[in-house]
Order: sequence, then C-alpha cells, then structure tokens
Amino acid sequence: MQGAYFIFLLLFILILASRKKKRRMTAAAFIKNRRKKGKKIMGEILNAFIGKEVVIYTINDQSSMVSGVVESVTDNWVTVRAFDSEERQVVNLEYVMRVREYPRDKNGKRKVIFD
Repeated sequence: MQGAYFIFLLLFILILASRKKKRRMTAAAFIKNRRKKGKKIMGEILNAFIGKEVVIYTINDQSSMVSGVVESVTDNWVTVRAFDSEERQVVNLEYVMRVREYPRDKNGKRKVIFD
C-alpha cells in the first residue's frame, strides 16, 4: 500500500516539474519575441528620424545620451553622426530607451542639454 502512495507521489512530482519547465520555456519565448518586436518598433521609429538632428537616450554605463544626425538604421544598429564633425557613433537598438528631435530655442538655435 505504501508503495502505491510512493509511486503516486513520484508521478505527481514529475508532472508538476514538467509543467513548471513548460511554463518557464513559454515565458522565455514570450520575452524573446517581445525583444524582437521592441527592436523592430524602435527601428521603425528611428527610420522616421533619418537626416534629422536627434537625441537618443540609451541604457549604458559610459554615456546615457547620444546626439547628432541619424544617418542610417540597419538590422539592429543606428549610425549617428556628430553635429559639427565627421565622427560617427553606432548604437545598438536594444539599448535605446527613447528618441527625440534635438531641442531648439525661439531663434532656432540648438539648446544645450545637460545629462
């Protein structure tokens, strides 16, 4: 009799473990798809800013902001050229939090942005 309870308990534990693993795999797939969608959406947004002066806010340890003219958006990367030089920066779309046009004052001159 105790052997039957033991087998039943063992089967119950195995079923719960397999369901938990399935849930974890489903959650991982959901997160992966959401990231892909996010990249796609941010890429589409940045395509609208090509040729414009922008400020791109990123999640990064070194600098939290990139400013300049958007030159191109390819796959998972955006190329930004600095305003008064030929220096270019490449930013991964996964790290982009938001994008906006560079702010200007009443006279049309660029405002100074402090981080």
